[in-house]
Amino acid sequence: MAECSKEAYHTDALTKKMQIKEISMLKKLASIFEEKGITFFLACGTSLGCARHKGFIPWDDDIDIYVFGRDYEKIKSVFGDGAIDNLEFQDYSITRDYPYPYPKIVATDTILVEDSLKHLSYRCGVYIDVFPLVEVSNNRIARFISEAVRYFRYCELKAYYFKFSGPKKILNFFARIFVKPNRVHKRLCDQYSSKRNNPLFLVDAGAFGKQALLKAHCFEEIEMMPFEKTLMPMAKGYKDYLTHYYGDYMVLPEESQRVARHHIRELAIEGEKIV
Repeated sequence: MAECSKEAYHTDALTKKMQIKEISMLKKLASIFEEKGITFFLACGTSLGCARHKGFIPWDDDIDIYVFGRDYEKIKSVFGDGAIDNLEFQDYSITRDYPYPYPKIVATDTILVEDSLKHLSYRCGVYIDVFPLVEVSNNRIARFISEAVRYFRYCELKAYYFKFSGPKKILNFFARIFVKPNRVHKRLCDQYSSKRNNPLFLVDAGAFGKQALLKAHCFEEIEMMPFEKTLMPMAKGYKDYLTHYYGDYMVLPEESQRVARHHIRELAIEGEKIV
């Protein structure tokens, strides 16, 4: 048997510790949402893991969920400015220096700092990414315009919060002068909460391009499926959704691609310093 490098072992052990915490968080969040009548679905890599592995993708280190954009304000009001069972809602209106164009649910008994954001005062924790599903126009041209606007706003936030190197550093310079991040965040949230009559499509607020445009009928119903020895909600049309997102989603990627995506600088879980 080939020996595993110390670095690979460290990465695998770190990912496992995060997954244990994240499934605990997801169970708590599912209970909160059920009590408040809020619908959610496993999303992106988490839904892929559910369909293919009946749990996490072994090398995945976070959880992604979808909520309907029209429920954004309701979810925020459920959490208010505090935490429920060690879970808190984070977005621009609550959390200082918040760099993401979508909200997160964060465990208050954890600390997580990613390399890419170490220069900010923002401090996260182990989290669940919450991607709003945005109702969009059935008109192709109107949809293209709204998506172009959303992408521009995303770029504004990225240039403001994330450090670039080389010639791109000038984008940071101008963004710090001209971009008003809270105003950009607010306009994005307004887009997320928009309502349409009988929309044929929903947009994944965490993605762009063809991948982001999802068929609304896939999310009309929930199917409860096994995930890490419990049951979690998947979109009834998850097969169509995953095929659209990943192609032949049951095929494993090349071994070199089976790695966690996040570069973690600092991590502590329930008082235990891990990194």
